[in-house]
Amino acid sequence: MDHTDDPTQFSFAVSQKRSVVTNNFSDFIALDEEYRKKDKSHYGIILTTKDRIPLEAL
Repeated sequence: MDHTDDPTQFSFAVSQKRSVVTNNFSDFIALDEEYRKKDKSHYGIILTTKDRIPLEAL
């Protein structure tokens, strides 16, 4: 799902019962907060850095 916006990627992951691996801390933490405020659940957000897992490896 290259070049797809973060909310769409996150919704897709939730619909597929999958977690998300990302180095985009700010956007995905905000999405997590939105879900929590709405009392919705998801399957996890795994936060990493480019130094630990290069984007090409994802």
